[in-house]
Parts: sequence; structure tokens; C-alpha cells
Amino acid sequence: MKSGGLKLAVATTDAHKRAEEALRFLGVAHLFDAIIGGDDVENSKPAPDMVLEACKQTACAPNEAVVVGDSLNDITMGTDAKVKKCIGVSTGFTFKEILRQAADVTIESVTELRVKKE
Repeated sequence: MKSGGLKLAVATTDAHKRAEEALRFLGVAHLFDAIIGGDDVENSKPAPDMVLEACKQTACAPNEAVVVGDSLNDITMGTDAKVKKCIGVSTGFTFKEILRQAADVTIESVTELRVKKE
């Protein structure tokens, strides 16, 4: 478990090896419990496969997971995987209004993310 007891995963349409190398280069690979590339699943985004694989690798039920993404494909992937919440981040190419309609919550930056203890 990383980052205050949370299990963190990256789901990217990029190839697994390339994603892992990029995260290592950035010095953040160690923060993630799972890295899922488009080549790790049969169906990439917006299909739910990547989220389901991340949940499998982190022993987390989808209904306990949260997807944070900057595209409609990310939000669709999370919704179709039946995650607890989908958070849209308006830093990508998807218009904020579109994210607001699809996501449970929309934020301006990942720096706004906070863990809420239940």
C-alpha cells in the first residue's frame, strides 16, 4: 500500500513498458501498486478492462475504487467498471463541460484531491 494506505494504479493506453519507463524517469514509479498499459488487456479505454485489471492487481473491489481521469474515455471506463466514483480533471483535452456531465465530480487539478476518511 502506498500514499497513506491507498492503493494507486496507472491505467494508460500507452504500452506497459513505455509507461513504466516514463514513470521511472519521472521518479514516481515507486508510488504505484500497479501499472496497466493498453497492451495488458484485451480491450483498452473506454472499455472497463483496465480498471478491472488494476483492481485485480491491487486486490480492490471495483465498487471500492475511484477513477481519476482527464478524458471522457477515462470516465466511461470507470463508469462501465462500476467504480465508486469517477473524478474528472480538467487538465486534458476534454472540455470541462463534457467532464462535468459524465463524472461524479470535476476538479481543476489533481492537487485538489483529498482523502476523505469514512
